Amino acid sequence: MDVNREVEQFSALDALVGRPILIDSAERCSELIHSGQRAGLTLKELVIGLSVAHSLGSPTPDYGDLNRLIVYQKLCRLAAGYRKNPSDDSWMPKAALESKSPGGDSREFYRSGMERFAPLIDEMYNDLHEKVDREFPGYLKPKGETFSHPGIQFMLRCSVISIVQRFRAAVEHVISVHGAPMHIEGFPSGCCGIISELMGDHLNSLGIGEFYYVSSMLDGASHAWLEVDGLVVDIIADQFPGRPRIYVDKPDAWYLSWQEQSRHPAIHYASAFFYSEERQFMDRVVPAMAKMNGC
Repeated sequence: MDVNREVEQFSALDALVGRPILIDSAERCSELIHSGQRAGLTLKELVIGLSVAHSLGSPTPDYGDLNRLIVYQKLCRLAAGYRKNPSDDSWMPKAALESKSPGGDSREFYRSGMERFAPLIDEMYNDLHEKVDREFPGYLKPKGETFSHPGIQFMLRCSVISIVQRFRAAVEHVISVHGAPMHIEGFPSGCCGIISELMGDHLNSLGIGEFYYVSSMLDGASHAWLEVDGLVVDIIADQFPGRPRIYVDKPDAWYLSWQEQSRHPAIHYASAFFYSEERQFMDRVVPAMAKMNGC
């Protein structure tokens, strides 16, 4: 396959999975610098260390292979839904459906793309996974497990922190100006479940990752937060002594001490008892977030 054809095919696959977060060299360097700073290294020490590592050899898969694995893996999951019932469009990424397609009809654009790749994608993913695993034994997780990489986590964490900071500020603004449903007005206390669900539903609509709602218990108390790709996302932990207003990172000892009760995709179902009031609340929160972002 020539380079232009490969780029064209990858672009088509990328469009189908809703613009997943990919790996690039600049983002990897950012993660290395960030990790070095946390370890107390100066920039000079870090550069010397990288030079030594390079001379010793520190092999990792090609960026292009890793990017394709991320896209192929996600598309395999979508293709499984499509093959189960080709007439059902529930497999389509929500963020992708809300964007404008080149042809104007988003559903037809994504359906035709899936018709093209659904018969091929499993073999494409398996072949590439086996190639990388053969060249770099032990680097990848087994097929079927979500592919994760420190660089992906770093980029995702930066994106999520920015979004949830605005989300929390918008929630506080809306409550102070317009009020909120009775079960939310005590924010951040007593509403971790519904706030996590609403925030997770919003984050899942953005196409930047798959956010899960996690409910846990500790010494008779309950708490809920979100998780995505190994990261905890929590904007209501400060109702507990000594916890930060916003936490987006790998779970620390405090989170690991909780006993998980349930875990499921973060979705705000229309069957929720206060669904109407909660949607009205979100209809104010989301525009407030956009204003904070200068949109």
